[in-house]
Amino acid sequence: MSNTTPARRVVYANNTDGPTISVDDNAFGTRPSFLASLLQFLHRPHQSLPFLAPVYAVDFDRSSEEDVVKANLVRLNGGIPSQIAKDERGWAFDPLSIAHANGISGGTSSCGWIEVGEIRAGKMRGNHRHHNCNQTFVIWGAATKFRVEKSNNNIEGEERNGYVEVIVARDEVGVGVSTSGKAHAFVNIDPFRSTFFITCQECNPPNINASTTTYDINVWKDL
Repeated sequence: MSNTTPARRVVYANNTDGPTISVDDNAFGTRPSFLASLLQFLHRPHQSLPFLAPVYAVDFDRSSEEDVVKANLVRLNGGIPSQIAKDERGWAFDPLSIAHANGISGGTSSCGWIEVGEIRAGKMRGNHRHHNCNQTFVIWGAATKFRVEKSNNNIEGEERNGYVEVIVARDEVGVGVSTSGKAHAFVNIDPFRSTFFITCQECNPPNINASTTTYDINVWKDL
């Protein structure tokens, strides 16, 4: 007569029309009560949503239209009507024309120098200020925070501490400008995806590792 206790089997039946899930006692070396509780937790949206919120909430964070205007930015999507020429291949547009059509001023009038790049999840680019260069940019691909100094910071004697922040969501394309003398930064706040960007400007790129008379780095210490 064997003294071995047969493996127990816990069956979890979902209240919806989904399949029945069974878990062996020895599966993954974990107690069935824990696995059953976890399955029940994840199948109750009103309970599991707070647990999952840090992953998905970033797409639901929408900046106010007032902040978007102050940031000198326009957020585009593929809806109808749309300013983006979009078909089954994807989207395409002229950023300088889009900026002009939306009344965004202070950007570049020609693309003397173009920079293309990626910002991985949780990383940042920018956080600098050009003193002799206007820029027009396009960002897309991930939830991204755009920070730019307020317009009144260009007034002589104003303390440089005011800024506006706007969130460009995963399903949006952001087109904006950074006027000469105003700092800007792009922060990827998406947990998984990369942000991609194109920057069009009139000046040659400075030494990005040091401040100069025409270029300030590390403007905001909280980024």
